Amino acid sequence: MENNTFKNIRAKLSKTQKEIAQLLGVSTKAIHSYEQGWRKIPHHVERQLLFLLSRTILNDKNPSEKCWDIQKCPDKKLKTGPAWEFN
Repeated sequence: MENNTFKNIRAKLSKTQKEIAQLLGVSTKAIHSYEQGWRKIPHHVERQLLFLLSRTILNDKNPSEKCWDIQKCPDKKLKTGPAWEFN
């Protein structure tokens, strides 16, 4: 996951860096580093973030909109993503 994608998802979730850090179980400094591109986003953090995004989308007005549609995931990545796994 790219740092800008991470930042955009956090914005979609309407969470501050501190709030998303608490939800993901990492430090606020780690979130800042991910968003600046200084640190690679670990796979477990990416999975948790995408899971939060999928839950938020399901609770929105349009529950048929999936995160893989929003992110325009290619087919190759689609079936290996955690959001697909949890539908």
